[in-house]
Amino acid sequence: MLFAENLRAMREKLGLSAEELARRVHVSRSYITLLESGKRSPTKATVSKIAKGLKLKAWVVKDWLLEDYFKKIGIKDKKVIYKLRLIIIPFLKTKK
Repeated sequence: MLFAENLRAMREKLGLSAEELARRVHVSRSYITLLESGKRSPTKATVSKIAKGLKLKAWVVKDWLLEDYFKKIGIKDKKVIYKLRLIIIPFLKTKK
């Protein structure tokens, strides 16, 4: 759910409507709504498009998803999360 919360917060911070973000990302407004409600997860291609639409680096948006995965698999220890991020984030920054 952290991805959904971050997506909505960033969209609102930029003063974008769901419809405007959808236009930038080339998806439907209802898809953006599903992402923001946590009912859907984006594809890899959509993550890159969302990052572009929000004018963020793709790894930032990927990190939002990473937070969700940590939560889903039950990793709660902040030290463990920090260490995992140190290992994983360099891979998220690669262009692919």
